Amino acid sequence: MKTQEFSYFTDLAGASVVLGIVLVGSGRLICYSFMGAGILFSIIGGIKMRKQARRKSLVRRIVL
Repeated sequence: MKTQEFSYFTDLAGASVVLGIVLVGSGRLICYSFMGAGILFSIIGGIKMRKQARRKSLVRRIVL
């Protein structure tokens, strides 16, 4: 099974979602802002990882 690499966006996304959950008592605006930022960072990280995977597969096809 392949090991999955985590990027800085993945770490930042997880941390901001956890912060959003922890800060529920301090205000909804702050909580939802952190959660929204976490979701946005995870989407950006997914797109970035998908592009890198496509580049690697294209390089393999060219080399072979």
